[in-house]
Amino acid sequence: MNVRPRLKIAYVPDEKDTPYDLDELIALQRAANAEQEKLNALAGEYGRPTSAWTEEQHAAWKTQWNAWGDAVQKIFTARENHPAAEAMGRVKLEMAVKKAARSEAPTS
Repeated sequence: MNVRPRLKIAYVPDEKDTPYDLDELIALQRAANAEQEKLNALAGEYGRPTSAWTEEQHAAWKTQWNAWGDAVQKIFTARENHPAAEAMGRVKLEMAVKKAARSEAPTS
């Protein structure tokens, strides 16, 4: 049985107050984590960025770097604009979402 820990928040937003619920924030964080893992895999495969990389390696790195940056920007913006960020504090919300994203199994 998979039991998911619940985020402790002092404010539960109305559906119309926010574009993302907490499960969606967790999903966005998981997506950012996955993009970072892909970037780390390229770093492990290619080594440190150097002029000895092929054009294909540079292109792959740049593409993955941009994908990771886009995912990070999306979760950052969603967290910053979430009503719970004000209610519980932005840092606490960020840490709770990151912890939940690491500890919960995806429900797909």
